[in-house]
Amino acid sequence: MPAYGSLDSGFAGLLVNGEDFIDSMVNGEASAAIPFGAAVFAKPNNDNKPFNYASGAFLKGVAVHTHKEYVGTGTYAVGDVVGVLRSGAIQVLVNAAVQAQQNAYWDPTGMAWTNVTTGGTIQTPYRFRTGGASGSIVELDVVKSGVVAG
Repeated sequence: MPAYGSLDSGFAGLLVNGEDFIDSMVNGEASAAIPFGAAVFAKPNNDNKPFNYASGAFLKGVAVHTHKEYVGTGTYAVGDVVGVLRSGAIQVLVNAAVQAQQNAYWDPTGMAWTNVTTGGTIQTPYRFRTGGASGSIVELDVVKSGVVAG
């Protein structure tokens, strides 16, 4: 038995390696939190205030875990400074079975990552590094972008 008992292998927002580029921005949502591991967008006027999603927004990256909140259940509240992974690898929650090297899409309704291209999902330039079942945590490769979300 391991010295620490049974530990989870990962959680949403956990960085995978030390080769990362992270920006810090104040949560610009009016009333909504941004979950760890969620896609982060900038408002169309590009005022660098991150928020969950709106048509025409710029994809900034993925919300990184912080030790301010409990592991795996944390969010950035309105007004919090959000750590946004712009490039690197991060663990994220998926709401569909995915495979390594598949294109990653953000599901703003389910607030999770997917490989499904329908139902309002947003295409990103990211790919899954690992695969997993729906509801599991997988690794996502994040590349720096300013992609405009549909």
